[in-house]
Amino acid sequence: MSLRRKQREAYERTLIDWLAGMLKPQVKAKVPQPQPIRKQVVINKPPKRTAQANLQLEAIKVKPFILRPYQQEALNEFLKLKKGIIMHPTGTGKTITALEAIRIIGTPVIIFVPTIAILRTVWVKRLKEQGWIDVGEFYGAKKELREITVSTYQSGIRYINELKRLRPKLVIFDEIHHCHSSWGKVLELAELA
Repeated sequence: MSLRRKQREAYERTLIDWLAGMLKPQVKAKVPQPQPIRKQVVINKPPKRTAQANLQLEAIKVKPFILRPYQQEALNEFLKLKKGIIMHPTGTGKTITALEAIRIIGTPVIIFVPTIAILRTVWVKRLKEQGWIDVGEFYGAKKELREITVSTYQSGIRYINELKRLRPKLVIFDEIHHCHSSWGKVLELAELA
């Protein structure tokens, strides 16, 4: 068996174990009402290999997203269970569904992505377009912790303790099918959220 296949199977086992909690009967929960985002984090220049955050309160107004029926259904299920995986084809609005979840649940939020290109072009760009002005980028060259922090998986693994200090309400794993078993360490953050 190849090393890549072993890593993939180990990752899949980790993910299945983590999601096993979704199979337990859940008590119907009230869907949380949208609430304004109240905080943003501003960072002092961090020393090498660490990051520290200072919180400053600042009101941000983000308009609700108009979701398609299947997006709304996925979001409602996610809000009931407090975890889940959205599996839709490319271009069907998974990111928009996640942005609406961020708007409803509130911050702090950590978003994990596999590459810096996805970090900048998909997440940071869209978050800023929708009204979240101060979005943190957390990867090799930048270590910004904000109320919404977008991190690469590799930096998330390396600086997991710094990211835990944000105490996120929501953790989003984008392009999770690209992950391998060593990235399972970032699932610890999902348990905190």
